[in-house]
Parts: sequence; structure tokens; C-alpha cells
Amino acid sequence: RKENARTLDNKINIELPDLKLENAEFQTSISESEYNQLGKDNVIFKIRTNPKSKMGDIKEISSGGELCRIALAIKVTAEKANSSTMVFDEVDSGIGGAVSSAVGERLKKLGEKRQVLVVTHSPQVASQGSNHFLVRKKVSQGNTNIEVIKIEGENKINEIARMLSGKHITPEAILAAKKLMESNLQT
Repeated sequence: RKENARTLDNKINIELPDLKLENAEFQTSISESEYNQLGKDNVIFKIRTNPKSKMGDIKEISSGGELCRIALAIKVTAEKANSSTMVFDEVDSGIGGAVSSAVGERLKKLGEKRQVLVVTHSPQVASQGSNHFLVRKKVSQGNTNIEVIKIEGENKINEIARMLSGKHITPEAILAAKKLMESNLQT
């Protein structure tokens, strides 16, 4: 277990810089405990997010945005060997700007070799997807229905613009959406 933990640590640490966690270090801590129904090892995942800070439990050290990116690194590492479909539900929670772009780029790269489904509210992440679906909840006569619509072309640009500007899509938001999508085509 300890040998596999070191291998896991190395693989996760390779992923972290691409997710804007270049100063972070991941470490699996294994200590023996009294044997019980869960085994005899106590396994704790630890992280240091700044070079001179101490190593601590992920749940105590990480912010929400860091936690999402660490989870992405763990999932990518754990799933690397197989070709399953990967589903990420709001993996970009608590982040924005350049960090959202980095997460989107990593997800896009994953999608080159497997199917990746991402639920997101981030225009930076959404703009990097190959196929886009708008998911809407509709309540009619007390019944809730989910509507899934594939969006393409101008509708895709308008949806990214809506994500950027909110309820009212502005000309500036449409321009920004086009820029986001253009820059992602070049990567």
C-alpha cells in the first residue's frame, strides 16, 4: 500500500500545475491503527498548497476551489488507465478567470481520448467543450420536467454570452463569448 501511495502521489503531483496549483504538493499518509472491519491502515490524504506551509489534511487546508481541482487531479489519475466515460458535476465550483480556463483546458485535453461530460456554470469551461447541451428545468401543472437541448453556432455563442452577462445578453458579452471560443479553437 505504501509503495502504491507514493506512485499515486507522484501522478497527482504531476497533474496539479496544469490546474493552477503549481506550488501544491499532495501526499498520502498511511499509519497503522488497531485492526477493525475497515482494516488496519489509517489513510489520510494531505496537501500543502504553498511552498513553506505545513502538510495538512485536504479538508482542513484546501479552499472550495482548490478542493475541486485536487478532486479533478485525483479522478484524472485514477481513471487514466481505462477508457470510461468521465462525468464532472461543477468541478469548477469556487473558481473563476484564469483558473477556470485552466480547468477547462484540462477537461478538453481529457476529452481527446475519452468521453467527458461536464456540468458547469463557468463560461471559461463551457467555451472549451466540443458539444454543448442546455439543461433546463420546467415546472408545469406541478410537474417538473427536464429539457435537454443541443446548442450550436449562434445559439452556443449566445449561451456563453448569457453565462457571462446574466439575464440580459449585452453586445459586449457576445463579443467576449466569441473571443473565448476563438481562443479555445487555437489551443
